[in-house]
Amino acid sequence: MSDQEYELVDQSQNRARLEQEYRAPSYSQSSSHDSLSTRSSQDSTSSEVFDNIDSATNQRGDADDNFYWDDSFQLIWHNYGKDNGRKYFKFFSSKYSCYILLGISIVLWFLALFFYSKENHSKIMKLIKPDGANAKVVQTADRNITLSQYDPQFKNITLASFYNGEYLPSKIEVNWLDKRQYPTKSQNTIKNGGGYYLTRTSGSYIVKQMDSSLEKSGKIDIFINFNRFAYENDFFTIKDVILNPARPVDQLDNWHILVTDSSVQWRHSSFALFWVFNPLKHEFIPIQPPSLSTENSSTESELFKTKKLYKLHFAEFSPKGNYIVFGYDHDLFIYTLVSGEVKQITNTGSKDIFNGKADWLYEEDIISDDKLFWWSPDEAHLIYAKLNDTQVHDYDLNYYVKSADEIFNTYEEPTSSKKVHHLNQYPVKSTIKYSKPGTPNPRASIFHYKMSDSTTTEVIADDGGPRSEFIVYSGQWLGSDSFILKLSDRESRFLRKKVFNAKDEKMKDINEVDTYTAFGGWVSQPVPLIKVGEGYVDLMVEGNRSHLFYFESVISDHPSYALTQSSEWEVLDTEPLAYDELNNCIYFLSSKRSSMDVHLMSVDLTEHNIKEITGTSKDGKYVVNFSDDGQYLDLIYEGPSIPWQRLINMAVLHEHEHEKESTDCDSIIEEVPIFNSEKPLADKLTKSNLPTKVYRKILINPGNIFVDVVEILPPNFNPGKVGNKYPIFVNIYAGPGSQMTLKTFSIGFVEVVSATLNAIVLIIDPRGTGPNWASRSFSGHGQLGTWESKDIIAVTKQYIKVNEAFVNEDRVAIWGWSYGAYTTLKTLELDNGETFKYGMAVAPVTNWLFYDSVYAERYLWLPQEEGEDSYKRSQISDFANFKNIKRLLLVQGTSDDNVHIQNLYWLLDQFNLAQVENYDLQIFPDSDHSIAYHSASVIIYDKLMHWLNDAFSGKFDGLV
Repeated sequence: MSDQEYELVDQSQNRARLEQEYRAPSYSQSSSHDSLSTRSSQDSTSSEVFDNIDSATNQRGDADDNFYWDDSFQLIWHNYGKDNGRKYFKFFSSKYSCYILLGISIVLWFLALFFYSKENHSKIMKLIKPDGANAKVVQTADRNITLSQYDPQFKNITLASFYNGEYLPSKIEVNWLDKRQYPTKSQNTIKNGGGYYLTRTSGSYIVKQMDSSLEKSGKIDIFINFNRFAYENDFFTIKDVILNPARPVDQLDNWHILVTDSSVQWRHSSFALFWVFNPLKHEFIPIQPPSLSTENSSTESELFKTKKLYKLHFAEFSPKGNYIVFGYDHDLFIYTLVSGEVKQITNTGSKDIFNGKADWLYEEDIISDDKLFWWSPDEAHLIYAKLNDTQVHDYDLNYYVKSADEIFNTYEEPTSSKKVHHLNQYPVKSTIKYSKPGTPNPRASIFHYKMSDSTTTEVIADDGGPRSEFIVYSGQWLGSDSFILKLSDRESRFLRKKVFNAKDEKMKDINEVDTYTAFGGWVSQPVPLIKVGEGYVDLMVEGNRSHLFYFESVISDHPSYALTQSSEWEVLDTEPLAYDELNNCIYFLSSKRSSMDVHLMSVDLTEHNIKEITGTSKDGKYVVNFSDDGQYLDLIYEGPSIPWQRLINMAVLHEHEHEKESTDCDSIIEEVPIFNSEKPLADKLTKSNLPTKVYRKILINPGNIFVDVVEILPPNFNPGKVGNKYPIFVNIYAGPGSQMTLKTFSIGFVEVVSATLNAIVLIIDPRGTGPNWASRSFSGHGQLGTWESKDIIAVTKQYIKVNEAFVNEDRVAIWGWSYGAYTTLKTLELDNGETFKYGMAVAPVTNWLFYDSVYAERYLWLPQEEGEDSYKRSQISDFANFKNIKRLLLVQGTSDDNVHIQNLYWLLDQFNLAQVENYDLQIFPDSDHSIAYHSASVIIYDKLMHWLNDAFSGKFDGLV
């Protein structure tokens, strides 16, 4: 769910990525056919930029002390070198003629190769996105549709291809290096520049540089060329690497962190072994609490004596790389790299006390992370939160198949009895702290740890007063002396900003905003602040739109001015902002083209001019990964055509932008080689029959509300053929602020349904979804499930009415996962069998009193006060209405820590009371919210597909 929609995530969409999921309306539409765009066609045969860079040999010390690495100098040199190249070319003497001829020959060869590749991609374009005489256009009652090309000799997409990830775009991991981490160079030449990043391939961790000339040089910096190591008569496999943040990556006498033996705890947390790795000595030191580091568990033979190692919550470097802070048993420790000393800075950790670590509620619904501590940039101060869950109720999870050693979700080991014949005679029980609406929340307090004298001071305490049970939404240092906190009340209505001054160790109240009064909203996870000079830039809501505002100091109680202003689009909170000091601008993502598009833009901090980086004249969904200084960009185009990935030097981009005086940078970006490999996916698409996707906005009256819809038409769609009646399959999520209709390339479960069952799929984002607060507010404040279900029914009814000639109105199904499953049930309940005949609900919330407190109270308030009617209105209640649909499928994992199986059991009991029997039930033992344990990730889609096929083929007709 968005506004960072932390929980109730639609697992079908997640898995598709991991395995790579009233009156007659008026329409506006944009078509996409899961095809290559013209831009992608020209670039897809570009060589992969995943080759080689110069090896690091000589140490250069701190990169910041070398003017060759300065961004301003690099830009000046780039301009000088280019201009002089043109100016002095005429002075080349005839003795270079042979070189010139050779160069011309090479250029001609590359041109021939380019035109060949372009012709090859033209063929792909014609197959996937036909035009002119090759295009097949069909006419419906309200429009003409250009279809993806169909060939009986090509194969349709199938569940097998979905499971195998055959249509997943390639993506290369890019972790930008800080300038201090840049490798040393044997020749400190200007051309070596910056833009270094860490990636992994074939078991190695490799440092590369984005400069394509260096990539092609055949040289490569291999940071780690092994994927496992030996320690104390055992082998450990590397799962991740954390570089020292302040030293050259190739400096041999250095310390980095390796991660092994990771075990998932909750969505964002895990337990793992963390190691300090020294490349020079090839030494591996396990990071362990001091009380446990000397413990040994012996075998019968002293020869095979091994040290027992304990898994930690996390381990992370300090900003200058001199210390490592780590968590164990809900306590915090600091490891000093120079001496190897480990100091424990908290000692109250228990199953009820979380020091510097998020509990389940904070991790899932507040910070989307497992850590609650913040280093000052100079390493002099550490701020951390302490969560007291003593009063928080326990929730028991029972495991019927898993062994105790397979369960890692609690502080204490799960309770279990001895196995008999390798079976649990009694379920293994695990207990988590889980706050539900109206019950006690974690009590947070904020502490300041001073490195100079190892003292700890409590700076904010939950005193149990009127403002008790406050929520810590974010914390961030702006400089080495000022720490900004954003807090809210437990109902996430009042946003409070506080500043801690490290010099006088005082906390100052800055301001408080009533989000409900201000814009009909609520508090959600904020994007990080951007420090600019003595002030900062923050994202705020004004006129129902989120925009950028500048605060002149950390203690300013209101912004000095707006950097972006528009009543037509907003700055999106889906990605962090990026500050480019060299070009004096901030980069952000926006909805300027439409609510279904995501484009990259910038705002100049001097003149406040707004610039499109990716042109909003074209459809596009972009994801950005900037270096910390905003100088380098890993730009990922996610659709609607074949995704690509490019590495961009922003200084060069801005320079060319000024030269060309264009309204956007698309033409410049297109000149940058594509970084990932498009060809395997492009080749696969040329031999496949694909569904046709149409992106539409449908106007619902009354209210004049446009609803975003993606229409997916099956391969060889033929609405004019006599007797053709297509079933309709509606895919829904609809959580507050979420979006399912973004223009991303995807061939997932719903596309397979369209192709396999010859069905029309509608993906609908009703009111309450999207980035606009005018829409989001419909889902909140006591109305969960109300407007979403009304809009879904209205859109589906009107679609059937307009397209009755080729739609089978007796074969209309709706489905969703998590919040989408809740919306499915609310829609079926309201519709009463009139429009929808079938439904599939996976892991549904059925009563918000069973869900977690922060999420439910954010939209429905406290159930004991003004929210009592809200909870009754938002739960599933008209159970007898389910008798009027043909069939319902309910699916749940028994060990779901997110949406508890209690939701399902309550619904089944209510069905019994109402004598509802027309449903099927699929239970997955020991699966959590993702439903993946013991092949469940495959079986669930088999089950859904077969059940839906039975529904559309009429097998459920007449069943009770």
